[in-house]
Amino acid sequence: MDPKIIVRCHPDRAVFHGYLRDRLPAHAQFAVDTDVRGHRWNFLRAMSWAANQSAVHIEDDVIFADDFWTRVLAAIDRHPNAVIQFFSRRGADLTVGSRWDPGRSFLGCVCFYMPPGYSAALIDHWPHWRDKDRHFSAVDLFVADFLRVRRERYWIEIPSLVEHRQTVSVVDPRRSRFRQAKIFAGTTDVV
Repeated sequence: MDPKIIVRCHPDRAVFHGYLRDRLPAHAQFAVDTDVRGHRWNFLRAMSWAANQSAVHIEDDVIFADDFWTRVLAAIDRHPNAVIQFFSRRGADLTVGSRWDPGRSFLGCVCFYMPPGYSAALIDHWPHWRDKDRHFSAVDLFVADFLRVRRERYWIEIPSLVEHRQTVSVVDPRRSRFRQAKIFAGTTDVV
């Protein structure tokens, strides 16, 4: 059975949502962020939608690689019981390529896979994350802490299977627009 697909969306990015719907399988679910408390609550809601099933979690400001879903399923077939990162901006992408990294280094929640049970376990970890009030919007640091506590590594798939659009962050508008992958398996020539 294919993993769930849960796209975390923001109403201000509705212009991108048609692109996503056209390119994802029909079973993709869209979790629109309408919570005034901030995007981390939409992140936790997306995890609750996945619960104990495997899931690919995606942000709405992505561009997909060529044959995106086929390539995602192939990576999951190779590592079905590991967290898989499908977007990376690290120097090792150019020198090492696909690799295992320690969980504490998890960075970016643009597009990643959670094996069965992990999304629910991540929710259970929420009350135990000591930095949740200091890093209010850094959900990737939350995932990193979860993996660190479990002493798990995660797989980074290179080339990246999504690209981060050059757009203003809805989480923190001070962030640079230029947060793109080192190696992307597609073209950024999209609307």
